Amino acid sequence: LFRSFPVTIVAGMERFKSITTSYYRNTAIAFVVFSLNEPESFEHIEDWIQDVLRFSYNDDIQIILVGNKCDLDIVIEPKEIDKVLRKYPKIPYYVVSAKTGRNVEEMFLESSKPVIENFMDHPDQKIQGLTVRFAQVVEGKCYC
Repeated sequence: LFRSFPVTIVAGMERFKSITTSYYRNTAIAFVVFSLNEPESFEHIEDWIQDVLRFSYNDDIQIILVGNKCDLDIVIEPKEIDKVLRKYPKIPYYVVSAKTGRNVEEMFLESSKPVIENFMDHPDQKIQGLTVRFAQVVEGKCYC
């Protein structure tokens, strides 16, 4: 039995915050993505997590923290990431490379399991089709 569910991928900068909040509504999974080699992408990561929690209107939302671009030089200090993970202990963290595909499939498969189990436990729940939204791509450059 296959079921699809709404997914939101948050990969953006502060200037796009005002338009992204509408994307969170009724989302089952939110991937909060930052670049491991761009400190600016990590500066407001807790704000993005708080926005997902505030605007999703889903008490069971699965938030996933994703460090992307592990194929490049990593400049984000592990202690900074650990600090966020300690503050949000239920949020799993994945290190991936969208370019090489490293850990991407594992991340999607593992992170979707709790959502699928929740849907299986509530078969009468209305489920909308899969929705993947990217919060930011500017001038052909992705900041995640």
